[in-house]
Amino acid sequence: MEVDTLDQLATVLPLGVEWVLLDNFSFADTARAVALRDEMGARTRLESSGNVNLETIARYAAAGVDAASVGRLTHSAPALDLGLDLDES
Repeated sequence: MEVDTLDQLATVLPLGVEWVLLDNFSFADTARAVALRDEMGARTRLESSGNVNLETIARYAAAGVDAASVGRLTHSAPALDLGLDLDES
């Protein structure tokens, strides 16, 4: 499940969702999300995504999330242009 507000998180936590993606949360809201999950006694794992990069990932981890996604690993990867030429001779 993906959420982009703390109110959305509060709605889905009682549903027993296994993983919730915290999309574009600030560091402060990430820490609040972890606290909310813990206060509610939910076993849901939280993952930070959106605006997470190699410079900020440690701060998201310190906020207490279970995982973090760094988009640079995929959307900034160079493309490889492959072609297949057939010689029918």
